[in-house]
Amino acid sequence: MEDAFSKEVVNHIYSKLELYQVINHDTVVGFSALNQFVNIKLDTQNQIRWTVELDHLDVPVDKFQVVGLESLIYLYSQNHDQLYLYNSTNGVYKRSVKLQANPIKVEEVFNNGLMILDSEGNLQYVDHTGVTKVIEGFSDGDPSDFHVSTLNGMIYVIAGTKLSKILTNFELESLGNIRTVASFKDGLIVTSSGIYKLNDDDIMEHVSKVTSASIINSNYLFSADGSQVTIYYLSDENEFSVSHTFTYKSPIINVELKLYALSDFIIVTHTNYKKDIYDLTDFMMVNDAESIKHVWARGEENFTHDFIVSGSGGSRLIILNSKTEGLGFDLIDGTLSKEFNAANQYTSTDSNYLIINKPRSEQTINEVHHLLEDADGGFLVIRWISRVRRHLAALGKSVVHLARKTDSKDSTVTVGDFGFAKLIVFFDLSVNSLVAFNSEDGQLEWKSAKLEASALTNLIEVNDEIVVLFGDSVYHISARDGSILESVMVTATDIVKINTGDDDEELYALKQQSSYVVEAPLAHDAYFIDLHSDTEVSCQKIAQGTHSSYKTWTFAKEGESVVKIVSKPQDTTTSSLGIALADKSVLYKYLYSNTVAILTKDQTNVLKLYLVDGITGNLLYTHSHSASEVVDLSSVNLIIDDNWIIYSFFVKSPTLQQRINVVDLFDSTKAVKSDGLVSSFEYNSTVDSFEKKSFIYPERIISLGSTQSVYGVTLKSIIAVTELGAVVEIPKFMLNSRRIDHKELTAQDYQSDFRMVPYEPVIQKNNFQVLNHKHRLTSDADGKILIKPTNFESTSVVCYFNKYNQFCTYVQPSSSFDLLSKSFDAIKLIITIVILVAAYLISNPFVSKKRLDEQWLES
Repeated sequence: MEDAFSKEVVNHIYSKLELYQVINHDTVVGFSALNQFVNIKLDTQNQIRWTVELDHLDVPVDKFQVVGLESLIYLYSQNHDQLYLYNSTNGVYKRSVKLQANPIKVEEVFNNGLMILDSEGNLQYVDHTGVTKVIEGFSDGDPSDFHVSTLNGMIYVIAGTKLSKILTNFELESLGNIRTVASFKDGLIVTSSGIYKLNDDDIMEHVSKVTSASIINSNYLFSADGSQVTIYYLSDENEFSVSHTFTYKSPIINVELKLYALSDFIIVTHTNYKKDIYDLTDFMMVNDAESIKHVWARGEENFTHDFIVSGSGGSRLIILNSKTEGLGFDLIDGTLSKEFNAANQYTSTDSNYLIINKPRSEQTINEVHHLLEDADGGFLVIRWISRVRRHLAALGKSVVHLARKTDSKDSTVTVGDFGFAKLIVFFDLSVNSLVAFNSEDGQLEWKSAKLEASALTNLIEVNDEIVVLFGDSVYHISARDGSILESVMVTATDIVKINTGDDDEELYALKQQSSYVVEAPLAHDAYFIDLHSDTEVSCQKIAQGTHSSYKTWTFAKEGESVVKIVSKPQDTTTSSLGIALADKSVLYKYLYSNTVAILTKDQTNVLKLYLVDGITGNLLYTHSHSASEVVDLSSVNLIIDDNWIIYSFFVKSPTLQQRINVVDLFDSTKAVKSDGLVSSFEYNSTVDSFEKKSFIYPERIISLGSTQSVYGVTLKSIIAVTELGAVVEIPKFMLNSRRIDHKELTAQDYQSDFRMVPYEPVIQKNNFQVLNHKHRLTSDADGKILIKPTNFESTSVVCYFNKYNQFCTYVQPSSSFDLLSKSFDAIKLIITIVILVAAYLISNPFVSKKRLDEQWLES
């Protein structure tokens, strides 16, 4: 557990924000392009703190209101009569409020409630504690013109042409009519005929003929015209005058009033995106233009939204764009105080992700070449000198690296040289580029130039290149730096990697019409499992010395359609050929590499499993589920590895259950064949025996995967992504079909399998097996589990990528038996070795003398 919260890398995707606001100094809230309401912490990565899944709400929402001194957030829509209230700090849902009709205008009053005008002209007050009051007697035929203001502890509203006062008992008092209101605040009313002031007797007094002004407070207003900004002063005696005018050489494109705490700011944005910021706090106390504090800042074209927040020692101006990228300026002197760079928001539009090993660097390749040259060199002395020179250079680099190293807590084991850093590669249609992320730090490794193509068909890795297939073209992209190596115009519907059996040779085939085609004749036969339609599976073969494939066998069941199909991974490795039993015999595994698993459904949606020999097409095993089980076919997942097949599905009837089925295949008569568990074979079978068990998991499973290791010594673990966003590691020995359920286990039973325990249908969810720990993820059916072994046999890199999250960590199913932890005391080991060497050197003469004396005595 020492690095349980440090080995994970997570990047939450929000793409861009469509409507947003800065709150609580350093937080952005708003609607994302992925139909979520998000809370983003403004820092170096701008990570999401919490989200509200809008799809889970009863009605759609597209507007929000931050209230209660920025502690609460209301979500609503003008097309529905429902309000949803959330805590702005942690995103906890508090309550929903049902209105009489759809809200048209929503205004907060006194920081403790909302005044709402709905689509039917009703006026309603909603307290933040959940209490609602309907203002009787209010009716307005045109709710589009609605203004709320507070004055002397009372609430005033203008709707259409009617000015009203709301009394403490929520009764309505009419104060008269007024036309074409532009703004209403602190008792001032700006109309098309001038400015009016509401006096203590609730009588409107005409104080100015100015018609285009914005209200700052009850004594000050401002207006913008062309290249100047004018501030007006209204005295308590209703004397209206120009207080100060700012004139600029460059045209003005926007003027905004920003209120923060007890301060008032005017921000003037020019066409060159220079911003003049005026702090009017002291000015409005003394009415002296000399007291106006002025600073200026230089923004950028795409930073279009301004926010005033508190900063270290004073206030700060933050300017942002919809990707939450922006700048922060200190309002004491206008200097740039912080840059906001959001985490990478690239994502695959079709959930087609590829995980690969990082290609060797040019330096590593050169070093290998030097080694080969040394080995093939001429004289022994010359080869020795070359090795010494190379070792001294490596030693010098290590010394320099240690001298520059400043972080003493940094791990010495999780570095890229040991295979912990993988590349996750995918195509982002929004930028028309192939991008690669580093699984170790979550940073963008490279991005290709724009590809002249539309939607992606498929992508694979071949010889340190990413081969990307589009509908009408194939691109070869360097996996080292993302450069475009080659592009070919071709029409194909799929691309597959060919396993030639030669580690140094990697090829690919393109599916054109009904066959697969390669550029050059093959040195070995190649086979491909092909899903022609949702009812037919076939095998395609490219014979040795030919270019094109032909069909060898076809699998199809009348009235059945294919739900899932998967073949054994080409790069999987198994070191254990069998299970040592207590009687010293061996139960051999069925490790045929060409096994294909097919899940189908019939016309009544009954789920069936078929195991097929991928070369001959022989049927190896079948199993049909009960017709009484109503299965949610969208929840079906299927994986195959080693000698087992695991598939999961959610049962909707007769009871709600998440099932995990396990089928283990063996090649020995030691296991007992049970006709009650399987159906009869239709063809000759080479599977000698099999075991099957069904388990129940307490949470709905969205996706499944299996860990891999370099040599196959490490135990397998099943990686499951649940509906609630947990990435869970389930040890394979828990999903063991040989767990006994018909008798009490004996000592011999416990010795006949690894960690044998009695059969218990429910697999309990263990929080220690949740890989994402504190990171909350959003899962979906399109997400993909990506697994790749490291250079350490014990460790595999596990990632989960979808349009909402990018998460990576590593797992060690058999613990870290070949990996030193951070707490390993290297100094003690060195001291121990030194002591042992010293003891050997000291004791060696005495041992030699004793042996010599023994020889003299014998003679």
